[in-house]
Amino acid sequence: MTLKFGLHLILFEELGNIVIAGITTNTRMSGISILKSEGAAQDSVIKLHFYHYKGGHNQNGISIEH
Repeated sequence: MTLKFGLHLILFEELGNIVIAGITTNTRMSGISILKSEGAAQDSVIKLHFYHYKGGHNQNGISIEH
């Protein structure tokens, strides 16, 4: 798995699954569009990511597999 750093928000965790919302300026991607004309810094897309939590912890306090 490749880790990418950017704007992310953990929405919830349930039964070992983590749902994260991320934002990208790559407007060719599918997701929820937010436009500069709507108040965004620039045209962007909100994406949802789903991860399964393995239960172990790494140096950052979490361990996920994609």
